[in-house]
Amino acid sequence: MHVCSVYAASRDDREDLFQEIAIQIWRSLPHFRGEASLSTWIYRIALNIAMRFQEKQHRSNAALRSAEAWFTYDESTPDEALDERIEHLRHCIHNLPERQRNVVVLFMEDCSQREIAATLELSESNVGVMLSRIKPVLLKCMNALTKHYTSTIANQHNAAKGGT
Repeated sequence: MHVCSVYAASRDDREDLFQEIAIQIWRSLPHFRGEASLSTWIYRIALNIAMRFQEKQHRSNAALRSAEAWFTYDESTPDEALDERIEHLRHCIHNLPERQRNVVVLFMEDCSQREIAATLELSESNVGVMLSRIKPVLLKCMNALTKHYTSTIANQHNAAKGGT
């Protein structure tokens, strides 16, 4: 679930968040009234739990990894370039304002603009406008992170080369 990967930094945190969401959905299922689609109802629960989870993380000083962690170079990682781009995207999405972040998360879950609008209580046109405005922001952020990552790796390489 993309909600977990956007709102939690580590694998353990993502698993914990997923478990919290699943438990809350299970507990709330008897109260489902059918006023919205089941998927819309589930996304509302997931986003609410994720936002609360993130608030707890910030309060306990266990927020997302420091910026340096986004640029950790691990040669053992398969397809490291793709993995880095995914981490950069997560970082960029995390830094969006909350409402925009929620729109992106639901979009990544293949929700239609109608479903996103219903889940977040927005108009469909508002969702469309937000998506079109968010895309260049994410691209700019991704390019900046990629440029920073590339220069960091080059500097590490040059330092290692000069040290021998």
